[in-house]
Amino acid sequence: MKVTNDMINKDIRTTGVLIRTLYKFRKEKQFRTCNKMLNRFTKGKFPKGLHVEERFIEREDHSQMRILICFPKAVQKNATGVL
Repeated sequence: MKVTNDMINKDIRTTGVLIRTLYKFRKEKQFRTCNKMLNRFTKGKFPKGLHVEERFIEREDHSQMRILICFPKAVQKNATGVL
């Protein structure tokens, strides 16, 4: 499926267009390489005005699942949420 610029969310459109222009994905390995590179430079960076909490939940096999809880610092009443 061909992804057009209009299909990309406007908040990340500029970054998406830049990545797609500089790095052409022809194989899955190329996509994974680019993803690792982006994670290295953007890891731990969140938008300003966003409160981030890190929590761990113990699984049945006694391993821990790490989750991030992100919510705005200015909380709105009766706002919808996404899980």
